[in-house]
Amino acid sequence: MLSFFITGDAKAKDALSKKAKESGTCFRLVDGGEPGAVHLRLTHLRLKSLFTVLRGKEVVVSTWQSEGISHYARIGRGEYLLTCAMMGLLQYKALAKNEFLVEEDFIHTNCPECLFSTLDAKQKYALLFEEPVICYGCLEFFNCLGVEDEVSALQHQMGKIGSGSRAGLARLP
Repeated sequence: MLSFFITGDAKAKDALSKKAKESGTCFRLVDGGEPGAVHLRLTHLRLKSLFTVLRGKEVVVSTWQSEGISHYARIGRGEYLLTCAMMGLLQYKALAKNEFLVEEDFIHTNCPECLFSTLDAKQKYALLFEEPVICYGCLEFFNCLGVEDEVSALQHQMGKIGSGSRAGLARLP
């Protein structure tokens, strides 16, 4: 189980906290004082990606465009932020468990339908949230890194927010 605590914008923090408590997954929201808990920082900075992992330090989730993307995808802002947080925490744990990995190992451009894709503009993620999926390559990559429980929890979350019957399922690149 990966424990985390949230700092940042109060409104976004409340929306994310509520959904994190309801999710009941291997990602456990705790108070900031718990030893070993990962710092998840919400920021309104204009990041192109959904999240950034600062190895051994924190996960940063950008709230910039979160209202628009969640509105377009017809999901709640809390669900959107929870999905982004879970993706970042999954990557954080993969990096923590595998010291030879570097951030560049997670750059992913060959499957534009995958939620882990590296896109050139944050607004393009709105399309991916309509029917969010993890491609088969990412699924295999993360499972080989020893974060199977976190991948499963993320797929479950994606299935909850996706409008299509294939949401959360792996697709070949």
